Amino acid sequence: MAADTTQTKTITVGVSDCIVSSEPSEVLLTYSLGSCVGVTLYDPVVKVGGMLHFKLPESKLNPSLAAEKPATFGDSGLELLLDQVFKLGATRKNLQVKIAGGAKALAEGSFFDIGSRNVLMARRMLWRNDLLPKVEETGGTESRTLRLYMEDGRLTVKDSAGERDL
Repeated sequence: MAADTTQTKTITVGVSDCIVSSEPSEVLLTYSLGSCVGVTLYDPVVKVGGMLHFKLPESKLNPSLAAEKPATFGDSGLELLLDQVFKLGATRKNLQVKIAGGAKALAEGSFFDIGSRNVLMARRMLWRNDLLPKVEETGGTESRTLRLYMEDGRLTVKDSAGERDL
């Protein structure tokens, strides 16, 4: 019996970043989702997926930054993520959508509740694209780390309570 020589390759998805993959040995990883939101898409039929880590809701806040780095914003970042997974063969009907993050980073009652605004933008953009999250873990006050396993679309979230499947 031959030994399994498959090596797992971890790819870090930074803040304001969007990465897609069709490589089963890859794991997409993002750290420190505080008020930022992480959106993952995965098509189990073609084994294509991607992860977006955005920090602000709307690209109209800074159109020049949105043109240069669209993944900074929920609206332009989700358009980019969807375009990229579709180019790799994913289909809308097969996509599994998961969202995490959007914590309240500032004191309760803050006018600038970016976390909630980010979550609302993610939901709005998904709804506009006829997609609904299969799983959502948002809000609270803790930051989260996400891992998307390209082999099977499994998504884990890690916070102070430990790591678990979403």
